[in-house]
Amino acid sequence: LSLKIPLTILCSQVVSQGLVSLSKALFARARPDAWPYRHEPGFSYPSGHAATAVVFYGAWVMVLWTSPLPSAVRVPGTALLAAWALGIGWSRIALGAHYPTDVIGGFLFGAGWLCFALAAARGAGLVTLHA
Repeated sequence: LSLKIPLTILCSQVVSQGLVSLSKALFARARPDAWPYRHEPGFSYPSGHAATAVVFYGAWVMVLWTSPLPSAVRVPGTALLAAWALGIGWSRIALGAHYPTDVIGGFLFGAGWLCFALAAARGAGLVTLHA
């Protein structure tokens, strides 16, 4: 059993969160004022949770979708992972931690980073995903 794919996803996740933190410092957008539970420190844009949802769960969606598993496993599995990622973004808005644009920005950042990381990993021969 190869650990290349999980380690690549983990490393990609760590780097993406570092870049999100730099982006937050660059944009310096204050978080919303209305918090139903507790106020999180730090800046709001882009949502790190939304970026993580796309980078982490999106990577596993691609791995599962291109796996040799039967479609009876792949289709509901990828749908569940995608729904989970979308739910994370929704929860950040529902909890008052982010504005909708923060979450959209996090999703877009995550998608861009995931595409870059996949291209880099494939180019380096770290992963091969077959359709």
